[in-house]
Amino acid sequence: VPLTGLTLRPLLGRRAALVAVLLLAVNPFHIYYSQEARSYALLLFLYVLSIHCLHRALCVRRAPAWVLHWLCTTACGYVHYTGGAAILGQGLYAVLAGHLKDRRTRNPVVCSLAGAAIAVSVWALGPRFFSSVGAILQPREPLRTAAARLPGILLHLTWDAQFGYFPGLEHAPLALLSLMLCLSVVLAAVSASAWVHLVRGPQRDAALLLGSLMAGALTVGTGVV
Repeated sequence: VPLTGLTLRPLLGRRAALVAVLLLAVNPFHIYYSQEARSYALLLFLYVLSIHCLHRALCVRRAPAWVLHWLCTTACGYVHYTGGAAILGQGLYAVLAGHLKDRRTRNPVVCSLAGAAIAVSVWALGPRFFSSVGAILQPREPLRTAAARLPGILLHLTWDAQFGYFPGLEHAPLALLSLMLCLSVVLAAVSASAWVHLVRGPQRDAALLLGSLMAGALTVGTGVV
């Protein structure tokens, strides 16, 4: 939580950083996952630290800062496969913000993100991939049979991801679920309007960074599902 404030303060200002810290501190998903012994809390910490290191490296333009950024970004991918969103999102930001056009930042950005992508790919496309495929396929099961079961497996995984951590939600009244859906649409609209306001104002660079990170997270999340 303090790291989020430290990262956002130079991008959005002190007031916005304090609001973001407050929202993160009371976020139900954040509170829930922070109590697990798995890698989710560490993943979020490294993800935010990677963003902080990227912003600092772009400011100071020194080799140690880029090395630290590479280490944090690579660690995101090794802690959890969704950590690849940090690489994709920051790469999109580097393109949109014009850092690839500047000779002073082009080579460090490309080397750091490409190095992290290569290091993560060695793990993601190696034993992790084949162990996942082996978990789906049954012993001596024909490939045609496994392909026929795949839609059901994906549907089960999607349903579990949506409702698995909220016992009883699948039995909730339709009116409550409809209200939650309406609130989600309203929040999405407010977030989109706030992003447009940032793009048109002096915080355009911060808006490009946040938008790129969201796009990277959605792309990786969709690919995982």
